[in-house]
Amino acid sequence: MNKKLIAPIILGIAIVMMLVIPISPPIQLQCSNDRGVCYETTLLEVIDGNTIRDSDDKSIQLSLVSAPELDKKEGENSKIFLEIICPMGSKIIIDEDDGQLQESFDETTAQVYCNGMSVNAEMIYNHHAVIDTSSCGISEFTFELWADSCRMENDKSLN
Repeated sequence: MNKKLIAPIILGIAIVMMLVIPISPPIQLQCSNDRGVCYETTLLEVIDGNTIRDSDDKSIQLSLVSAPELDKKEGENSKIFLEIICPMGSKIIIDEDDGQLQESFDETTAQVYCNGMSVNAEMIYNHHAVIDTSSCGISEFTFELWADSCRMENDKSLN
């Protein structure tokens, strides 16, 4: 092989590997530290647009987020969007919803942070999910900016 080609080939391989292997920036813990657990883990799998599985094989339900079912095109698009903003293997922070504490050993309702952003908020802001207003009265995240439907629901109940 021509020695002049070795360096460009190695550089090309390195660039391809950087594009293929997601490297998440370090995430600062952003949890409320109230009653629910808060921990850093790794994303193992995106189940659908509002459910993920972590490297401990725990199912995590995105608090206040309702995504379309997978049997609909919008549901598949929602899942794909979640996979894009938080690729498999990414470091994630789970902030368990203090108002919806763990009901079973392997399922948690939480706000999830990935790549420095709230996954819950991104799903809502990018129209791949809507607010699950049935949990507005109990969720600790009801008054987050991204949960504006909860605030409107809460305002109606006060009138």
